[in-house]
Parts: sequence; structure tokens; C-alpha cells
Amino acid sequence: MTRRDLLAGAVAVASTAAFGAAGATSARKAPAEKGAVKVSYSKLPRWRGFNLLEKFTLDRNQPFREEDFDIIAEWGFDFVRLPMDYRCWTDPNNPKQLKEAVLKEIDQAVQFGRSRRIHVCINFHRAPGYCVNPPREPLDLWSQEEALELCCYHWAAFAKRYKGIPN
Repeated sequence: MTRRDLLAGAVAVASTAAFGAAGATSARKAPAEKGAVKVSYSKLPRWRGFNLLEKFTLDRNQPFREEDFDIIAEWGFDFVRLPMDYRCWTDPNNPKQLKEAVLKEIDQAVQFGRSRRIHVCINFHRAPGYCVNPPREPLDLWSQEEALELCCYHWAAFAKRYKGIPN
């Protein structure tokens, strides 16, 4: 069984269970690129989709796969979350040195989503000083200024990089 077969089967089961047979094709009502979803505290979007784990841990650091976005869109879903480990794009000897080649892989995932009208949620699943998974972070985001400063540095770099990109 290939990854595509597994994902397609899981989507079929999930869409039938969650939406009924007819709902699977109507579940994706993503806005046109020009008309972004209007979000307020009283009207939140109802996205449906998947986690894509290519950058979930440092040891599995791979480019995101365009065919995953194709399958997700084909099956009528409109959301992906990219739970990522900051160590994937960070020089291990200098945590403020960001690896542009890896950041471009994330850019590519954002573009894959945009071109298919899939909302892409960038998630720092492991941030400097924080993670719920092993191994433990050497710093503590909640009690060490160094960790907070470093986490803010990374978050600011992403905010600057994706500023103005509707999603």
C-alpha cells in the first residue's frame, strides 16, 4: 500500500462518516483567493483537513509533498496543519541562523495550499524552549528569558516572511 492509497482510503472513510456520501464533495467551500474568509469571534471558519508531518521532527525533515495537497483537494478538504520542529530550519550551532533552503520548502507548502484553495496553518509544534514530545528542550520558554527571546525571533521571522499572504 502506498502513502497515497492510505491517505485516499482514510479520507474516504472520514468524509463518509463525517459528512455523509453527498457531503464529501460539498465540504470544501474555500473562498476565492481575492475574497478571503471573513473571520470574527462570532463566525469562525469550519476547516477540515490533515496534519502533514514532513517537518514534525528533525529526523524526518523532508520537503512537503505536492501530491498530498492534490489528494486533500481532490477529496474536498480545505485545511492542512504543518506541525513543525524549529530545529528543521535552524543551524544547530547558531539558533538564530535560519536555513533558507528549508524555509523555501515551507514556502512551497504554503504555495501548494494557496493554489488548491487549502488553508495552511503553520504550527511551531516544537519551538525554542517548548515541546510536549521528547526530547526535552534545553531551555524553558516559560521561565528563561533566553528561550522567550529565541522563540520570538523565530516567530517574527515567520511573521515577516508570510505577512500579506492571505490564507
